[in-house]
Amino acid sequence: MGQDRQLGPVYDRLRQLGIDEPTEAARTVEAITGRPSAARQASYSERRKQMLLALLDRYADGVDNAAEEIGAFFDHLRQVGVRGLVAEQLDDSDYVGLPEPHRRTKTSPAQI
Repeated sequence: MGQDRQLGPVYDRLRQLGIDEPTEAARTVEAITGRPSAARQASYSERRKQMLLALLDRYADGVDNAAEEIGAFFDHLRQVGVRGLVAEQLDDSDYVGLPEPHRRTKTSPAQI
C-alpha cells in the first residue's frame, strides 16, 4: 500500500487508465449535494484509506494486545536478566549464579 510519498507512480498509472482524483469543482459539488463524485468513488487514495481503516478496525486491537504482551515479557527480562528468566522457567536457582571466569586454553604471549 505504501506511504503517500511513494505513490507517485501508482497515481501516474491510474491517470493513464482514466482514473483521477476529484477536481476542486467536483469537491464543491460533493459539499453541496452531500454525495461523493464519480471521481472520488474511483479514487485510489480514497479506496486505500478505506482499506487501511478497515484493516485497523479488524486487527489493531490484536496487534495492541500482542505488543503489550511482548513489552511485558521484555520488561520482565530486563528486570531479572536471562539467567533469572531461565531459573524461573526451570524453577532452579542454580541458573542464577554468576558464570565461572573463562579459562584460558592457550597460553597468551603476555603469560610467557
